[in-house]
Amino acid sequence: MALLKWLDGAEQHALNNPAPTELGGVSIFSKSTPRQEQDVIAMFHELVAGGLFKGYRFLGSFSNDPYDSIFEFDYGADQIAFDQNDQTLGVNPGYLEGANTLRRQVLEYKKSFDGLIEDFDNKDKSPNAVNLVVCWDLGTKYKDVDVFRLSSYLDGNNGTARRFHGATHKLTYGQATFFEIISLSDLIEHLENS
Repeated sequence: MALLKWLDGAEQHALNNPAPTELGGVSIFSKSTPRQEQDVIAMFHELVAGGLFKGYRFLGSFSNDPYDSIFEFDYGADQIAFDQNDQTLGVNPGYLEGANTLRRQVLEYKKSFDGLIEDFDNKDKSPNAVNLVVCWDLGTKYKDVDVFRLSSYLDGNNGTARRFHGATHKLTYGQATFFEIISLSDLIEHLENS
């Protein structure tokens, strides 16, 4: 009985919250929007494998360690420079000089960015250790933290400051950027309206 209830719940969620079947020319095989962190991980990796996000190489993902994943970012990857007309998800062209690779980058996955704010509040994780966050939505808790400021890369030429391909936002503390964020729901909305 519990199995049927779980299966029915997943089917109902997919019916009520369908994921797009295509995004930026990449097929999406997830039938519904994420219900939990694992769904975010699956969708992000689909989009990397499909070529929407460029330059990412994963060293591993971890479920029982303090942080979720370690990755490298290859600035030598094809077509990753920001261009307002052709490559709105691209990175700052200044990062491409020398076409180097960023090694040992820490990636955190969350269903909602609110979950990471809670991790920071509980001292389970440090914002200084994180380089990139991939989440379904931004939530609202970041607005309650006076020292954090969230800026969108999806407005006009703001993407020219982007460090990681596809990042939708950056989180700053004073003048320092802590990390970048890929909010999948914001990205989908942006690409569907572009």
